[in-house]
Amino acid sequence: MDYKSVSIYVTPNNDLYILSNGISTKWGGATIEIELHFFLEKGYEDEALERKVMQAFDRWNTIKPNEELKPTAIDFWLFALLRG
Repeated sequence: MDYKSVSIYVTPNNDLYILSNGISTKWGGATIEIELHFFLEKGYEDEALERKVMQAFDRWNTIKPNEELKPTAIDFWLFALLRG
């Protein structure tokens, strides 16, 4: 693989969720978010953002993605957050 990717979600109050991605064998090598995430609370510094994004890249494709696509990785973490 010549590239890696991560997904970054911004909440309405500017917190960040950074999700690693992985390769799906079921979907012909498609890149899908995996259930590994990093969180940065509003007010983070540039260095913290860089560090978390690099950690997400380091975790790229370290677990098999949920190839059923439901729930998505971001749905999984947001639901967990709401449950407390």
